[in-house]
Amino acid sequence: ALGFVRRAARRAEKLKMWVEFLQGRPSYQTLSGAHWRARKDPGPTGDPLDSRSGLLWISPVLPMTAEAVEEVSRLGRAHFHRFGFEFQVTLSMLSDRALCELMSLHFDRANPEEARRAAACQESLVKELLDRGYVPYRCGPEALGQIQAAAPEYWDVARRLKNALDPRNVIAPGRYIPS
Repeated sequence: ALGFVRRAARRAEKLKMWVEFLQGRPSYQTLSGAHWRARKDPGPTGDPLDSRSGLLWISPVLPMTAEAVEEVSRLGRAHFHRFGFEFQVTLSMLSDRALCELMSLHFDRANPEEARRAAACQESLVKELLDRGYVPYRCGPEALGQIQAAAPEYWDVARRLKNALDPRNVIAPGRYIPS
């Protein structure tokens, strides 16, 4: 019985970690895989910044259909390989009709050429995903301009809501909606 309780506790802890991750609160535990391309030791904290690990997440939302998963995976794989990276993906169910396909682009930030290729890969893939109607549910600041340009009307409404709810621009200034 004790073994069952321990396994259940470990599973509950993992579930909590992934729920927080999907809510935009990743822990260093979810980032441990980021270190494998970096050449420096991550140190005792496991912080990817300490090992100069580069990690970009490209995470489009797509309908929960085999066709959409195949299309987005094919696009991601082609871009990653074209720029010299391994294709790593996690599918997460967001609702009974939608998935998030989280593509993890790992690179060594200490290597300028590798960092340049990673940025070019992200830019190219996000453009193609947006052209096909697959919008990332979140992104790094590097891709935000592309996402905003794809749906300016949406961002006008989002800006008005942000101004109404946060008139002093205290919450994440410039992070999600440009100033």
